[in-house]
Amino acid sequence: MLIEFSGLDCAGKSTQIDLLKKDLENGGLVVKVVWSRGGYTPGIMWLKNLVRWGKEKSVEQQTDEERLAKINRKPKGGRFLLWLSIIDLIIYWGMIFPMWSRRERILLCDRYYWDTLIDFRIKYPNAQFEKWLVWKILNVAYKKPDCSFVLTITPQESMRRSTFKFEPFPESEERRKYRLELYMNEIKKCRWKTIVDCMRSIDSIYNEIRLKVHENLRDARA
Repeated sequence: MLIEFSGLDCAGKSTQIDLLKKDLENGGLVVKVVWSRGGYTPGIMWLKNLVRWGKEKSVEQQTDEERLAKINRKPKGGRFLLWLSIIDLIIYWGMIFPMWSRRERILLCDRYYWDTLIDFRIKYPNAQFEKWLVWKILNVAYKKPDCSFVLTITPQESMRRSTFKFEPFPESEERRKYRLELYMNEIKKCRWKTIVDCMRSIDSIYNEIRLKVHENLRDARA
């Protein structure tokens, strides 16, 4: 089974995934957690590190605005890296994930397809990648989640929580507002099975998520 958790930074995805992982493992299931964000998969990160080797200032040391400006100054707006990232996702999501998420094995994805779509729209605003053949192949090939959650909070709360996490290069509040707009557009299209209001206590959120996951497990075993 593949379970997807989506949403803004600091919405509580990692906290809920950790709680759910412990619960499922206590039930005798094999659980694997994957931070599943396009452009940051192991293959692409290896390639990026190879290209960056020896440079004075790595991408991780740049602000979000610097990274986006650099991408969009390039003649093709970084389209080749985007193309490679999509190819990598076809392999990662379309071949590796199905092998891992077999019966009695649970794959918990911290971000997945729709988060990546939103990321790519923000990072590559001039690239019409959704019309590309490789994206259409990915849309068909990726392992569809058996259970999916989008965790929602306000941009202000996301920003407030990020101060406690000491993120080195946090997104601005304006960027978070724009990202939330993109999430809300996809929520209206019913991209996720469950919308979770995360402006509540951790326990209240967890009880809702746990109930949904166990319902799906019972249905899968029936």
